[in-house]
Amino acid sequence: MNLTIKHKIQLAVLIIIIVISTTLAGISTRQLTQDTEIAIADRFRLHAEAVSNNILGIRNSVSID
Repeated sequence: MNLTIKHKIQLAVLIIIIVISTTLAGISTRQLTQDTEIAIADRFRLHAEAVSNNILGIRNSVSID
């Protein structure tokens, strides 16, 4: 396959664009995964606090004689 200099430059630019796009997609995916994990952890923490507060609230409202 005999490519002209113009075609070689176009191919090189295309490869560079693909490499940059792939890298950015990987970074975006990792960031999204981290954000999702943080959001899930925060939700579980809030839920656990609510359950704990409900249990403590029930214990405090019941008087033991």
